[in-house]
Amino acid sequence: MVLNIFTENGVELPTIESADKSENPTAVAKFSNGKWCWFIIGGKELSDGDFYLYGLVNGIEKELGMFTLKQILEAGAELDKDFTPVGVFDIYDDFDLRYWFWWCYYGNEADKSNWWY
Repeated sequence: MVLNIFTENGVELPTIESADKSENPTAVAKFSNGKWCWFIIGGKELSDGDFYLYGLVNGIEKELGMFTLKQILEAGAELDKDFTPVGVFDIYDDFDLRYWFWWCYYGNEADKSNWWY
């Protein structure tokens, strides 16, 4: 069972659905193992005490994805207790990442020219 590291450290974890509706979703927590960083946007607690999370992973490449807290901790990552919540695209202002986020939310009907700001 994974400890509720979010509650213990005062991190309010939005649901994945609510976090996914923003044009610049807020990363509420950051984990790092010195090589990779996981910026948590939202999640939900699972019945076994683990968390299913959605966020930005900066590893071999930058990508938005789903992972569990247990996977992050098994990779040797620790919570950055000094992290201040910030918009994901303020961390990495990357056109391809923004388009990928938009495409995942709105599907392949997304028209890049109408949403870029």
